[in-house]
Amino acid sequence: MLGREPTLRSFLVCAAVVAGIALCELDKMLQEDRTVLRDVAGSSQITTLIGSLLGVLFCFISSVADTYNEKLLKTDPCEPLYLQNAKLYTWGVIFNGALLLLPSLPRLDIVDPNVETKFVDCGTPSAVAFMSMITIVGACNGLLISLLLKKVDAVGRQLAGAMSIVVSTVGVSLIDGNVPSAWFMSGAVVVVCATALFRPVVSSNKG
Repeated sequence: MLGREPTLRSFLVCAAVVAGIALCELDKMLQEDRTVLRDVAGSSQITTLIGSLLGVLFCFISSVADTYNEKLLKTDPCEPLYLQNAKLYTWGVIFNGALLLLPSLPRLDIVDPNVETKFVDCGTPSAVAFMSMITIVGACNGLLISLLLKKVDAVGRQLAGAMSIVVSTVGVSLIDGNVPSAWFMSGAVVVVCATALFRPVVSSNKG
């Protein structure tokens, strides 16, 4: 999106997208219940530990997957670019889709005389599902664009890339638990307006 030489327009696009995401997240923050659960028998520490270990494991598996992706792209360098990209993003969809099938861990029951009984998830299934679904959204966008590389011209590719920004941002925000309220729609509108700055610039070859 930034191109080889970042310009003021490029930075404005990034700033607008970030602002749109912030507005979407603000909507979620305003709706969340801010009840603070007290630590009982180290349950909070256990949940944090499980989530941290999961993050490290997920990063390791992702790095291995990226290495395998590079190997796939180098097996037949004569293949068209759109076909190489299609293989890459298809692997991303399959790999992250498989992660969604992981079994759920037991839930921690926190009981406090000052707070009503709460059921707090260990974090493993929800964290895996969240990261996997985000990656799947991006991979599906990339897969669609890679298929468009063969069918459309340079203008169509740029427009597809711009719409991918909108779909990814709004889609991930919905996955994160946001609802289409006024704040959320404001953020989505900001992201859509940001893509207007991301207009394709097609250079004409003149002899």
